[in-house]
Amino acid sequence: MTDQRTTTPPRIGIICGSGMDSLSIIEAPERINVTTSFGDPSGIITLGEIAGVPVAIVNRHGIGHRLLPSEINVRANIAALKALGVSQVISFSAVGSLVEEAPPGTFVAIDQYIDRTYRRVNTFFGSGVVAHVPFGKPVCTDNHSLLVDALDELSIPHLAKGLYVVMEGPHFSTKAESAFHRQMGGTVIGMTAMPEPKLCREAELCYNMVAMVTDYDCWHTSHEAVNAAMVSEQMADNIKKAESLLSVIVPKLAQREALCRDNCQHALDGAIMTDFSLITSEAISRFSPLLDRVIQDDMSS
Repeated sequence: MTDQRTTTPPRIGIICGSGMDSLSIIEAPERINVTTSFGDPSGIITLGEIAGVPVAIVNRHGIGHRLLPSEINVRANIAALKALGVSQVISFSAVGSLVEEAPPGTFVAIDQYIDRTYRRVNTFFGSGVVAHVPFGKPVCTDNHSLLVDALDELSIPHLAKGLYVVMEGPHFSTKAESAFHRQMGGTVIGMTAMPEPKLCREAELCYNMVAMVTDYDCWHTSHEAVNAAMVSEQMADNIKKAESLLSVIVPKLAQREALCRDNCQHALDGAIMTDFSLITSEAISRFSPLLDRVIQDDMSS
């Protein structure tokens, strides 16, 4: 993996979604190319600062929205952030609402997922290294609380928790599917959330997602009246709110204790099932920096 970190490595990773090609609040932006052993990320990565805090920003669809949700190399995106010194990730995703309580313009601090994707590589492991990480709580509890505090502080309409149903796409739901997702208890539905939190857990990164509601899913009676112009207008408003949120949440994340209560930074402790003596030097190189801490701990024990 090519590690192109600067002298002050970014600590906060930001994954941007639809319509978020460029954020106006980034100070001293520097665009770099990063190559990983899992391939190339979605595109160039932007380094810079928000409120004086170093950040690294990935646009998951690539500049100009060139990648389908199923085409995104999420492994490379997360591996690149890890290589750049990121320890915490906040992600944004445009979604449809499955409940009346989340009208267009609502931000949802996601705390649970149902993964209905089936075409995506959702683990770093395999090929000689087996790992099983816990995933009952898929987001960082400490950072979730900070996120909700920031939403409250800014008076952004929001839900403090929510279940994100992740569909494969690229097609939207049928009405029957939409009704089914509501019966499952879904709050919002979208195509881009997975496998980001799974890979961040394997990379020992704190991860949280903000789902930005653009419209109701097709179960709602108002859905037929929605057009592309209306959705675009709502997305533009959501992006403005996302920038305001970042200006508040990023400093909060930077000031947080280094270790979180969920122990995200040690998610691989006890998760590696493969005998370390059987892990080849080639595998160690391929999985760097993902396994660096675990291997160092094993060697010192």
